[in-house]
Amino acid sequence: MEKKLFLFFVTLFIYFPSTYSNELETINIDYIIRPPYFISANNDGELSDGEIYRIVTKIFKNTNIPFEFKKVPFIRTYQTIKENKIKVCSPSSFKTKEREEFAIFSKSIFQDKKTVIIYRFDNDIISKFNKTDDFLKQNDLKLLVKIGFSYGTFIDEKVLKFKKISLAETKSQEAENVTFTSSDNNLMLEDILTRKADYMFIGRNEAEYLLNVNSEFNKKLKIKDLIDVPNGEKRYMMCSKIVGNEIIEKINKEIDKLVK
Repeated sequence: MEKKLFLFFVTLFIYFPSTYSNELETINIDYIIRPPYFISANNDGELSDGEIYRIVTKIFKNTNIPFEFKKVPFIRTYQTIKENKIKVCSPSSFKTKEREEFAIFSKSIFQDKKTVIIYRFDNDIISKFNKTDDFLKQNDLKLLVKIGFSYGTFIDEKVLKFKKISLAETKSQEAENVTFTSSDNNLMLEDILTRKADYMFIGRNEAEYLLNVNSEFNKKLKIKDLIDVPNGEKRYMMCSKIVGNEIIEKINKEIDKLVK
């Protein structure tokens, strides 16, 4: 009898691989250094703190889902998620219709403050305006955008309307008075400072942090509120579909406990 039971379970193991063991496969959490969400104390790429870093760490530890943070350029993460060959998540992404076609999303883990503009303090043209359309209509103002990044539905649609470019697109694009970059926000502010561009969109969370920790930024750059933008965008974990709905459900249950 014992021999028969043994053979039965061996057969199950061989022909019906365990879903549970598959669930326990380590998930890569691809990040970029992006204060205040992901902070590296020594700027060496190793994470030391961050608002979203803390949330994501708690979610995975509390659910006992194996995970590993990996510093990876966002465009590469984006492509890996689309290819859907390994289990990988981008931990602080905006949800768009285009992305929902090839990725699965958790519930929201964070909500930004409203989107603002950062510009040089001596730019008198920008100081006159306070609506998104006003800036995007100006042919003598150069916009700085990060390649492959969504700035949320409202800004994305406005930029598409006035500049005829898709902000979330990772392929090469060109537009009049638009400068594309793959740099992080810190270097993007340097580009504003050195007049490579005139302004950029950014969440107030990031803008306040970056200006507070850099005296030159704080002295020479300004934050401009936009009266027409909606409430800050929500951020989600965007994962390759191979991660699976069962894992996402576990993550969502933990999000319900942690995120209010």
